[in-house]
Amino acid sequence: RRVRGPKEEGSEDIGEMRLTLQYSSVIILHDFSYDELFFRLIRDKMQLTKMLAAVALQKEKPVAECLVKAFEMRKTGVHFLKEITSAEIQDTTDPNIIFRANTVGSKAVDAYMK
Repeated sequence: RRVRGPKEEGSEDIGEMRLTLQYSSVIILHDFSYDELFFRLIRDKMQLTKMLAAVALQKEKPVAECLVKAFEMRKTGVHFLKEITSAEIQDTTDPNIIFRANTVGSKAVDAYMK
């Protein structure tokens, strides 16, 4: 069935549709371009990665998603999740709220499961 514009004679109003679009452009370099960064993220039992997770206030989800993608590209996603969740478990004072907070660890598990 053909829907005519609102000013056309005999037109039928079937409702409205609103769209919100967001465009982003991302430059991705060759894999080897990220070798030094990745080396820094994994050395010293992922100390830098854990520090980044600790200071990612209000940006937990995008930080977690980026880290999961980066580690998955290097086939070390499971190792990353193990380290980041272990750190979160050690830092949790109340075991009843483990993985309920908005942390990079909990967001990383969500991103990995997708």
